[in-house]
Amino acid sequence: MKHLLIVAGFLLGLLFLLAQCTANKGNPVGSQFFQRENQGSEMYALFHAAASDTFYQTFVANGSSPYLYLGQCNGKKTWSLILFSNLPDSGTVDSALVTLHTHHIFGQTSGFFTASVHLILKEWNPTEITWETFDNSFIGEEIANVEISADQISANNDTMALSFHLPPATVQSWIDSTTDSLNYGILLMYQSAPFIVEFFSNNTEELEYRPTLTIYLKQDTIKEGSVTYPRKDTFIASTEQEPNFTRLFVNNGTALRSLIYFSIDSLPEDATIN
Repeated sequence: MKHLLIVAGFLLGLLFLLAQCTANKGNPVGSQFFQRENQGSEMYALFHAAASDTFYQTFVANGSSPYLYLGQCNGKKTWSLILFSNLPDSGTVDSALVTLHTHHIFGQTSGFFTASVHLILKEWNPTEITWETFDNSFIGEEIANVEISADQISANNDTMALSFHLPPATVQSWIDSTTDSLNYGILLMYQSAPFIVEFFSNNTEELEYRPTLTIYLKQDTIKEGSVTYPRKDTFIASTEQEPNFTRLFVNNGTALRSLIYFSIDSLPEDATIN
């Protein structure tokens, strides 16, 4: 008799627990983002694989980016454009130094590539210019080059100052010009690169890392330095990624967009979506 009472008590306790679990059942695994106001009301959850998906590339302007990019990695290609225009009113240019501050590298963490610096020949808008709209008619003569070393950047924990000189005669022509027509800025590009280097742009909140142009002027026998920041800068980017059946991409810099289609034909017509 005592044995029967124990069994009966165990069964009653089990039924009570089952009733509580049914009244407050949790959502199915993977549906943790369902709204919880209707807790306990789900009859079942249906998980549908996508019927089809793909990705494509468009082109976007990056004028508001806090970073500039230069180099090549995983099929992505990037160039940078910078315009310094708040220059001294007069004086004889002795030297001119552009300084960029690195923030990170993508791709190989060793090796180097040589970036070439070219004059830009036409007006450009950082909120509109893209890889698609930037063509050879923008690219002028090469006026400088700079070696970019992944080993050096890595050794400095990604953040280091990278500098290169502009020809004094070029900067002198910008100062002496009565209009802005001679100064459309500079383009940083490359022939081949094993990595992408990320620089702080003029939009960064870390003001001490903004790009700078330091001009040393001869005033009689004294050289004085004048530091200016970009009036505008941006980067343009493209990618060689091709659509395939195994991967989707979302990226703003190279403007990758993904499309996903779900078929819900199998849902009952009178189903309530929780």
